[in-house]
Amino acid sequence: MQGYHAGQMSESFEVKTGVRQGCLLSSFLFLLVIDWIMRTTTSDRNNGIQWTLLTQLDDLDFADDLVLLSHNHSQMQDKTSHLVTTSAGTGLKINLKKTELIKINTTVQLPVTVSGASSTSDGLKRKNEELWKRAGQEHLDIQIRRRNWGWIGHTPRKPPSSTTHQALTWNPQYKRKTKKHPEA
Repeated sequence: MQGYHAGQMSESFEVKTGVRQGCLLSSFLFLLVIDWIMRTTTSDRNNGIQWTLLTQLDDLDFADDLVLLSHNHSQMQDKTSHLVTTSAGTGLKINLKKTELIKINTTVQLPVTVSGASSTSDGLKRKNEELWKRAGQEHLDIQIRRRNWGWIGHTPRKPPSSTTHQALTWNPQYKRKTKKHPEA
């Protein structure tokens, strides 16, 4: 085995003992490897979901659970293929029995293949309304309306000289040009 430090590979050394499952070092090493795999898989690719104006969210990781995020099927297939290749280089494999594919707001029925086998989809399609309901959230229009009414409710308590208070009663007076009727 060799180590990598400060941009250089160390000399080869023999591993005589391993870490056991309960050892703290075991989980630490596993997380280091998973982090490296995910960084390698998603680096130099712009195929995640837009998170902020300048950044994209490519994946979510929690212990040994990974979530890959993509806008379309071809990006997901590309990302999955790179994940399989990178993981195989470290000796890790993707367990297809535990792999699920969740599609949100799509009509594409193609499966994502992992090493030639199709991932299970179980027809999991989620609509935004269903996700909002599961998360206990309201539709965005309803939230905006509620906030606007909250703002209007607190506006009359402001002093009459306040611009927001005056905006409630503001009525622009237009001077219409009226037709002059000839007097008969």
